[in-house]
This record gives sequence, C-alpha cells and structure tokens, in this order.
Amino acid sequence: GCRMPWVKKVIEQATKMNTLSYTLDDTSAALGAALNPCPVVASRTAGVDPTDEQLALRSAEETMAKLDHDLRLRSGILNQMESHILGLRSAKHEKHGDLLPGDLFTYLDALEDWLFSTEAEEASYDALQSKWQEVRSKTDELSKSYNDKVEAERSAKEAEMEAEAKQAQKEREGQEDGDEEDHDNRRLPKKRRMEIVMKNKAEME
Repeated sequence: GCRMPWVKKVIEQATKMNTLSYTLDDTSAALGAALNPCPVVASRTAGVDPTDEQLALRSAEETMAKLDHDLRLRSGILNQMESHILGLRSAKHEKHGDLLPGDLFTYLDALEDWLFSTEAEEASYDALQSKWQEVRSKTDELSKSYNDKVEAERSAKEAEMEAEAKQAQKEREGQEDGDEEDHDNRRLPKKRRMEIVMKNKAEME
C-alpha cells in the first residue's frame, strides 16, 4: 500500500491528490484505480503517452512469453536426446548388451558433443525436432539386433504368462466342479506337472 513511498508517489501523480495517508492499504488503492476513469499508470519517460507505453509493455510481455514457451519446447527435446543417450549407454551393461555395436557408442559420443555445442544452443525448435527424429532413426538402426532380441524375449515372457494365466483359470474352474483330479496334465510344462505331483503327495501324507 501507501506505506511504500514509490507506490504513494505514483498514486498521487495519477490522482493529482497530495493528501493520501500512509495507512491506505492495497485493496483501497486497487479499488480506486479501477474506479478512476483516468489512466493510473504514470509514464516513466517524459513526452511519451501512457497508452503507447502500455501497448509497448504488452508487446514486450507477449514476446517474452513466446520466447519462454519456445525455450521450454527446445529444452524438452534436448532433455529427450540426453536421456536417450544415457539409456543406451546403460543398456550396454544389461542383458544382451553385448549385441550393441561399437559404432553406436561412437555415434552417441558425437551426439553428446553436439548437444553442448553452439549449434545446438542456437538451433530452432523445428531444427531440434528434425535432429531428434534423425537420432532415433540412427540409433534404432545401430541397435537393431539388441532391440529385436529384447522384444523377442519380452514377447515370449508375455506368452508364457498368458499361458499360465489360462491354465490357472482352468484349474480354478476344475476345482469348482470338484473334478480337479480328472484333469489331463500331460500337456502342462514339466515344472507345473511336478508341482501338482508334489501337491498330491503332500495331501496323501
């Protein structure tokens, strides 16, 4: 409120009043500004119309907002590329990491150097988008053997889990019907057959 000298001075200049109290609070000052038909923003530059200054400030604010938005988008792409590099380097020490060729890591080293270059810093959002697509295409090409192996293993694991889930469902249905012992277990995996044998043995004891 008017306890701040510069705020009191601006309000006095705008309202042409010299009797404002230091106890005038923020709410009262804001209400007065809303009800006052005259411009309440004093020009900081002599001879400049306040309306023109307001328009200039608004334009500058919009420009800064656009720059800030563009910066966030650009930073997002750069972060994605950096995370991609770290993920592939980490994969080298995981299962099937020996399938990743040396050419891939040479490419990643060059890419990391580029990320911290002036070219990357000054690149536009569209240029970074194009670079990111290029990086994904190149790394997918270089790590194809690794990706295929990991995907095949994942698919096999999912198929195994699905088969076990179906078998478990059949067993539950058999238990509900009271004929679990009549099931043909010859097609079950050996591990599962042994579990059933051990279960039956325990029940007999």
